[in-house]
Amino acid sequence: MNRFISHAWLLLLVLFASQANANELSVNVDRNSITIEETLTLAIRYTGTNKKWEPDLTQIEAQFDIITQNKSNQYRYTNGNLSAYSEWTYVLMPRNTGRLLIPSFNVDNNYSDAIEVKVSEPTAPPPGVAQDVFIETIVDKSSIYVQEQLKVTYRLYYSVNIELEDVEPLDIPDVVIQELPDGRYRKNINGRQYLVAEFNYALFPQSSDNFDIPERQWKLRITQGGSRSIFDRLGRFKLKRLKTEQKSITVRPVPQEFPTDQTWLPASDLQVTENWSKAPDQLTIGEPITRTITLTAKNLMSSQLPQVLNKAHSAINSDKLKVYAEQPKLNDEKTAQGILSEKTEAAAVVATKPGDITIPGIRIPWWDTTQNTLRYIEVPEHTVFLQGSTAQTDTTDPQIDSSSADIQTSNGGMENDEYQALKAQLRLWQIITAVLVILWVISLYFVWKFSQGVAEQKRISAGQSVNNKKRALQNLKHACTTNDAKAARDSLLIWASYIWPSNPPKTLRDINQKTQDPVLTNQILALDASLYGKQGNEGWNGNLLMEALKAWGQQQNKESNTDELAPLYPN
Repeated sequence: MNRFISHAWLLLLVLFASQANANELSVNVDRNSITIEETLTLAIRYTGTNKKWEPDLTQIEAQFDIITQNKSNQYRYTNGNLSAYSEWTYVLMPRNTGRLLIPSFNVDNNYSDAIEVKVSEPTAPPPGVAQDVFIETIVDKSSIYVQEQLKVTYRLYYSVNIELEDVEPLDIPDVVIQELPDGRYRKNINGRQYLVAEFNYALFPQSSDNFDIPERQWKLRITQGGSRSIFDRLGRFKLKRLKTEQKSITVRPVPQEFPTDQTWLPASDLQVTENWSKAPDQLTIGEPITRTITLTAKNLMSSQLPQVLNKAHSAINSDKLKVYAEQPKLNDEKTAQGILSEKTEAAAVVATKPGDITIPGIRIPWWDTTQNTLRYIEVPEHTVFLQGSTAQTDTTDPQIDSSSADIQTSNGGMENDEYQALKAQLRLWQIITAVLVILWVISLYFVWKFSQGVAEQKRISAGQSVNNKKRALQNLKHACTTNDAKAARDSLLIWASYIWPSNPPKTLRDINQKTQDPVLTNQILALDASLYGKQGNEGWNGNLLMEALKAWGQQQNKESNTDELAPLYPN
């Protein structure tokens, strides 16, 4: 009886102690002064009964990038006191320099103190000490004409293992920006080998206002050695933030000597070629031939090239020549040096009456940006003399009296012979057309049969894929139920390969990047930590991983705007 009373008093003391420690809130950072390339760790600990409370990170996300985050629940019994608390841990990286503020948090009228963090520019290395990573900004010109190409190159030098985490986008108002192919090479600087990654852009200002190429922030992850440890995946790695140099660009207007009624073409080179399906001197009445004009430009977009063929043909006498233009074809080829553009125009030319016909030439002005001067490219005109008979120039169909037994002509039956020859030729073409139609129908039948076989094979493959996915999911459930961390990792990667078949994840970190779900990310990190930690499977709860995965899968099934993810639980 006395033992029962003593245990009851002990239980009351524990409950009283736990209530005394309730509703405590503490916020701490590991450092108050850092550079913009460094990270700090923010720890928020709450001891209380409000189980639904979560820290509001709105103000923090406006000043810092959250690299990693983790939440844990702890229970402790110390000196007769039982305490339970939740702790949130964040690895933060500042977005800007200056005095940043970790705000005060509030839960049930308990407030934490705000914490000021001083962020400074990174210190320069001592003289004679080379940097491991640095970046430079290069522009090929500081002064250009409006709509002229400006090439911008960012060169990233690195002598250590890096991963490019994030790059601030390049966005300039009233400037068209085209990404060009990247470059990779090695360079020796003062006896030290660097790998160089080049990122190239072509800029086309659309107004004559000067502009600045702004600073851009590049966030890098620096790793040691060829492989990453569990500490890298948990955020305990070195991050570096680089900032590119701002460049000011002067934009000049169109020169006064350039013709005002012509399309402005600032290029380093412009060429024109002309092609005919038949020589112009072989032009005959009623028979179309095709004229093709191709413009090729260097450091100019195809959308900037003018439409010249219709303009040239508009001056043609429509009584003698008809022109039927096709839709122009545009093509842009992007190289590391800039854009090579091409515009092809084609038109069918048909002579309708005999006489002298002049097909006009083409003269295009353009501005040579290399020599800074006005130039012209030309296509010569063509003059053709057409001589035809009344039968050639008559565009109406001849009327034949079907009641006449013979066709009377003034030259001994020549027209009747020509008519019979034309009739025989028409019959030949009718036979050829019929044969082609039969072959076309036969080919359609074989195409249909082939498509049926392909569809059947796809149905079989799809069924096999669904069965394999279900089997992988069952293996994962079993591994999580038995808390077998190694089997759970292997089954999770196999299952993920069926969810993302085009780009299957190779590591657990890849799965986190694809799902972007905080709850699932925490459980996968816990699985990874159990595999590499000293305690092994001890303390790892596979059911929590399965619940997080199930919640994520059900959310994906509700979203209709995704076509990459298959349903987690197919109906």
